[in-house]
Amino acid sequence: MKQPDPEDAAVAGTSSLCPTCVEWRCGVGSLLTPDEARQIAAVSVRRQVPAGTELMATPNLRDSCIALLRGVVKVSRLLTDGRQQIVSLKSAPDLLGAPFAPPGEVSVRAVTEADIYCVPRHAFEAVVRQNRGLEHRLHLRALEDLSEAEALLLTLGRKTARERLATFLLDMAGRFRPAEIGKRCDTLDPAYDHDTLDLPLTRAEIGDFLGLTFETVSRQFAALRRDGLIDFSDARRVSVKDRKRLRSAAGT
Repeated sequence: MKQPDPEDAAVAGTSSLCPTCVEWRCGVGSLLTPDEARQIAAVSVRRQVPAGTELMATPNLRDSCIALLRGVVKVSRLLTDGRQQIVSLKSAPDLLGAPFAPPGEVSVRAVTEADIYCVPRHAFEAVVRQNRGLEHRLHLRALEDLSEAEALLLTLGRKTARERLATFLLDMAGRFRPAEIGKRCDTLDPAYDHDTLDLPLTRAEIGDFLGLTFETVSRQFAALRRDGLIDFSDARRVSVKDRKRLRSAAGT
């Protein structure tokens, strides 16, 4: 098993993980043959990263494809003056780092504690070349990412602040389960409350994602709550009280 280099000290908790386990199978690893799984396992490692870790700042991770097993990661584009635009949120079982493409100039930062499975890019690319099913799955994933980017472009380009926040809440309600952000993707209880969610982002980060100021995000949250569309049990936990009206507020 490959051991982490000293330069990886910021990424803690390394341990082995066979990609034939249920954690890996819930993602693109579901299409690996046993031989391919053993081939990848021989050169890969599992790591636990604390919230706030910049994944692409470590050279070895920058040259890896990363399977997200647990937690939430934000992908951002940065301007020279420090401003950022969050372009996507990733959760298990997403794959970070596209094979056959150089790493983009993006920030990939864990917003919660996360478990990741790091596969050297060259090893993953070798398996993809031999596995048509995996190649097809990756192609579909790229199309899904493109569709999400187009939806975000529409939200940022045409929707009002109220519509943007309502759209964000509906998307989060469909992706992140309450109090389970930190759990593995295979341990989530299917009988959860679809109308309650724990927001993975702060108000300021939501503003970065939606192209709004912190103050505007706060005002719109207050307005949606005042109008009876949502409620809060604490700063991060949101209950959708009227999904039909929230969809209407989102312009959908």
